[in-house]
Amino acid sequence: ETPPQTGPVSKFLLLKIGRGRGLMNSTSPKACPYVVCSVGGRELRTHSQPLPFPVWDETFRFPFQKGEGLRVALYEPTRSGHDHFMGYNMLFFEEGTEGESWCALLPRQEHRGDLQRWEEHHGTFGELFLSFQILELPSQSSSQEALRQSKVALFSSLRVEVLRGEGMRESTQGAFCRVGFGTAESRSPHGDSPDPEWDHTAYFPVT
Repeated sequence: ETPPQTGPVSKFLLLKIGRGRGLMNSTSPKACPYVVCSVGGRELRTHSQPLPFPVWDETFRFPFQKGEGLRVALYEPTRSGHDHFMGYNMLFFEEGTEGESWCALLPRQEHRGDLQRWEEHHGTFGELFLSFQILELPSQSSSQEALRQSKVALFSSLRVEVLRGEGMRESTQGAFCRVGFGTAESRSPHGDSPDPEWDHTAYFPVT
């Protein structure tokens, strides 16, 4: 990982990861992908949300310098720890940029497996809805505070694993588990038995 830049920061990127659509089909019926965002060597990630229409609604702030790009990538957690890649894109912004748009997810050109799955999925990995704004910081103290908060968000997070349940009351849709921390919330997929195995992982920023 590239070390964070230590020079003066006068701007920051405010980024909101909204929702996904048309995402690549998973081999697991309980898939809950997450988004990894990185700018200038700093990397942050959302919590996991279930397919087929995940809604993250998480906002991040990155210290930003001219010429830096934003990389967004989608992954599906796996038990092996080698999470399943589901597409990425690189975005570059001009000063004063503000807006929102759907961002297409692309395969990694150097990975033959990505290109094969891309073709099997009709030439698309789906899209992520992003909102973004580049703002100037009014003072050095504000710049230092933005940098401090980005480091807190980078190194401090709460990981919660919801594994399984026993003796759940039967229902037509199956039981699920909702986990919340602060203002963030994550929900497991629906279980299909009185003893469901969710294997759901949620990540929450700690400030």
